[in-house]
Amino acid sequence: MLAIDNGTQSVRALLFDLSGNLLAKARSSCRPITPASPAGPSRTRIITGASWGSLPALWAQTGIDRSLIRGVSLTTQRGTVINVDARGRRCGQPSSGSTNASASQRADQGPWGWLFKLVGAEATVDYFRAQAEANWIAQHQPDIWAATDKFLLLSGFSAIA
Repeated sequence: MLAIDNGTQSVRALLFDLSGNLLAKARSSCRPITPASPAGPSRTRIITGASWGSLPALWAQTGIDRSLIRGVSLTTQRGTVINVDARGRRCGQPSSGSTNASASQRADQGPWGWLFKLVGAEATVDYFRAQAEANWIAQHQPDIWAATDKFLLLSGFSAIA
């Protein structure tokens, strides 16, 4: 089993046997990603570059035949999301809920609104909607939201990038 763990300042590649024993690990540093990180090179390239950069060091530590790997796990930092257009291209910079303010407009609750109110969950639903990254992007970056076909976590984008 191969695990790739994307952190905020490095990426770790870990190789496990079928019993869960760690066989080898390698770490590749990357520039820290913060809200003030410059736009180019893009945050996505920093993260995916470090992901693949940790693998040569891992392979150098082992004599394992890579064709024996039966699974890959990819983890990413927090809830980093990426908007992707219909052709699979990234729209805007990746973002994390920890880097953006909450959405300010109350989202339409549709036919569920009366039920949320009846069970006393209206305030809770409003809170989570305000914290939803998709709502923040829709309100503050409408051009990016309009171009968005899919809304992916970083791990999903890394898998198709």
